[in-house]
Amino acid sequence: MSHDIDSSTGKAGIAYVGDVPWHGLGTQIKQGASAKEILRAAVLNWKVNRSIVQFSQEGKTGLAQDLDHQVIYRSDTGAVLDVTGKKYIPHQNSEVMDFFQEYVAAGDMFIDVAGSLNGGKQIWVLAKMQAQFNLPGKDNVGGYVLLMNPHQYGKGMIAKMTAIRVVCQNTLTAALGAGGASIKVWHTKEFNQARQQEAKEKLGIAKERFDAFKTDATTLSKTKIDMKDAVKIFAQVTGGDPTDSREDQSPTVRRLADLFEGQGMGADLQSALGTGWGALNAVTQWVDHEYGRSPNARLNNAWLGRGEQMKRQAMALLLEQAA
Repeated sequence: MSHDIDSSTGKAGIAYVGDVPWHGLGTQIKQGASAKEILRAAVLNWKVNRSIVQFSQEGKTGLAQDLDHQVIYRSDTGAVLDVTGKKYIPHQNSEVMDFFQEYVAAGDMFIDVAGSLNGGKQIWVLAKMQAQFNLPGKDNVGGYVLLMNPHQYGKGMIAKMTAIRVVCQNTLTAALGAGGASIKVWHTKEFNQARQQEAKEKLGIAKERFDAFKTDATTLSKTKIDMKDAVKIFAQVTGGDPTDSREDQSPTVRRLADLFEGQGMGADLQSALGTGWGALNAVTQWVDHEYGRSPNARLNNAWLGRGEQMKRQAMALLLEQAA
């Protein structure tokens, strides 16, 4: 199933501030746009409606009902988003955007990108923090908070910090909570003021998490790593055999080695040349710009799918190497 940016209305469901995102799609908005303006530009100005489940039975006339389940669907296109339990309560796009806009306005950040994936099943908003840092060689890294609200059964609203390396637009996601747990809000209760306030308090640790990421990134930029050790890590991350030589590795591992060796964007900067930071960004560049069937699919992989897991594993292994 495709996980592309939603275009079911004939328009790409994404809005952005500033430069066109790396996937090259969407509608530009001004910094500080209202929640209503963002919803309209990102084609998120629709509601999640609910209806009882009805179905036909073979050999019988009329429709039977399943009172224990409900269909959730888009108010604009009528497209079904999922079939859920009867206790599932959708968090409307407008509720989530208003909440995040208030959180952003209270902090030192602004909404930078908003959009949807997979026909509207996954809504996401990215806020840019004013916090940033530079590694040796003018390697600039900016901080963001990513909020995702799935209209799917069994998946809660989730928030995480993501750092973006400016020279190549590589994204490096990190959980906001202690112990690696992201902040989640489940669809079992209304997203009322009390729950919104609780979520805001949890989101308040984003700055601290970004500071911790800065420490890890600085450590990796100072840690020298040779090609042999880099190939071992690339093999572990991609499911290969870390005992194989570079020449005997899969095309993916050999490509990662090439990116690390100098073909990667920013690989020649002092922070990345022959360092753990360079090895991490070889993985992130491949995930963000080369992994998957299309540019749109890579967005989902970079933040939500196998690609994000690969980034996390690479960082853990490289920090272990640096210890």
